[in-house]
Amino acid sequence: MFAIKNILFPTDFSGCATQALPYALYFAAKYNATLHMLHGVVLHGVDPDTPDNRIYSIQEVFKKLKANADVQMTTNIEKHDVEDLDIVQVQERAISATELILEYSDEHAIDVIVMGTHGRRGLGHALLGSVAEEVVRSAPCPVLTIREQKHPKPLEKLDRILVPFDYSEHAKTALEYAKEIAALYDARLELLYVFEEIIYPRFYDIGSTLNDYISKDARRAMESAYKETKDRIQTIPSTSLAADRWLMRYSIS
Repeated sequence: MFAIKNILFPTDFSGCATQALPYALYFAAKYNATLHMLHGVVLHGVDPDTPDNRIYSIQEVFKKLKANADVQMTTNIEKHDVEDLDIVQVQERAISATELILEYSDEHAIDVIVMGTHGRRGLGHALLGSVAEEVVRSAPCPVLTIREQKHPKPLEKLDRILVPFDYSEHAKTALEYAKEIAALYDARLELLYVFEEIIYPRFYDIGSTLNDYISKDARRAMESAYKETKDRIQTIPSTSLAADRWLMRYSIS
């Protein structure tokens, strides 16, 4: 079992953050870890020298927003059973939410970040970006993102966990954490490797042979990765051929 002592839950009090909070609390309870609730008060484009901003100083605005965030945090926590949980509530001023989350993670030895994601796509994602995506790419620790759902799945029930695998050390590390979560939820863990199907002109008659070789090599690599984790492995004969790729899945019981 991993030593998880500090869990960070960044929140902007949105719907997706509200849905992510139970997961953060669940993990904190299971690992007897300290939960850090973090809200960044981000004042974009506030200029105290403009006429519209002369009624209140920046410090006054920050104090009001900080106080409101404190009330919101307390209200959200009171909706859940948090007896015996060590919870730290933090509201800090920040230039950007992403920078605050990353800096806080470094300074407080955070082991896991649990956060919601709006799941924006297309133009909305291009224009507004994604704090969750930036954190996933740059965080010094694992990040669990919870996408907002119209009908959220019961917290205690995760049936299948998918781990994309690409031979890298990062993939092996992800597998270790996925194992931990699978054990926590008594879920089935599936390891997935995807490779581009190689297509040659028919008269060469080597395409299928080469693809078979890659498939077998990938299976050996995945089996080796599982054996390194000292778990029992069960092969699922579930190879799926699409127009440009093959999907292979393994599962441990």
